[in-house]
Amino acid sequence: PVALTGLYPPGSTFKTVTTSAALQAGAAAPDTVLPCPGVATIEDRTIPNDDSFDLGSVPLHTAFARSCNTTMAQLAVNLPPDALTDAAARFGLGIDYVTPGLVTVTGSVPVADSAAQRVESAIGQGAVTASPFGMAMVAASIVRGSTPLPMIVQDEPATADRTVDAAPAPVTAALRTMMRETVTDGTATVLNDIPELIGKTGTAEYGGTNEAHGWFIGAQNDLAFAVFVAGAGSSAPALDVAGRMLRR
Repeated sequence: PVALTGLYPPGSTFKTVTTSAALQAGAAAPDTVLPCPGVATIEDRTIPNDDSFDLGSVPLHTAFARSCNTTMAQLAVNLPPDALTDAAARFGLGIDYVTPGLVTVTGSVPVADSAAQRVESAIGQGAVTASPFGMAMVAASIVRGSTPLPMIVQDEPATADRTVDAAPAPVTAALRTMMRETVTDGTATVLNDIPELIGKTGTAEYGGTNEAHGWFIGAQNDLAFAVFVAGAGSSAPALDVAGRMLRR
């Protein structure tokens, strides 16, 4: 099933992981002012923002809410090779779970040995893959403060293939604030009528073409979720699906 075992590039929804890694490494704080040019060439990789929008220099929380590819790529290039791998695991991504009654795959975030690989991984492209289930686990981990064990049969939670410490509480708190700003003043403002919603949009290119999948991950109170629309072209269809689900 696509929702549980389909693996796709997560696109900008992975910026939750990249930002977490940068905060944990002390590379930036939420209010650190960083450049967000329309296009950046880093390690022979040319990284554009959507429609090459240029924000100049803005705080990290603004770059996150507006989904600046160029900012995230520049942050990641200076991180250790395993920083994104470790940050993802703290949100359950890349962990294998054995769940009674349920077969799942979360995704894969390989160690990025080269700076060029880290540039691509930072924006959820390159070798990074995730299932919708995996990105729902990321959203759940951020809103909960630790990764929950999946469960579909009552009182029979999953077992994980390894134990990973939760991300530091100040990091997940900062991410929740940034994800709220994404809804109120960023790329998900179409959902700003939904109380207490936090989220992150994503557009993920695939197949070496200009075609793209659409993503939106989020949480409202104790409900965390991921929306994936194959071949959507942008995150707009995923936002629409999320809105119809949450407004019922």
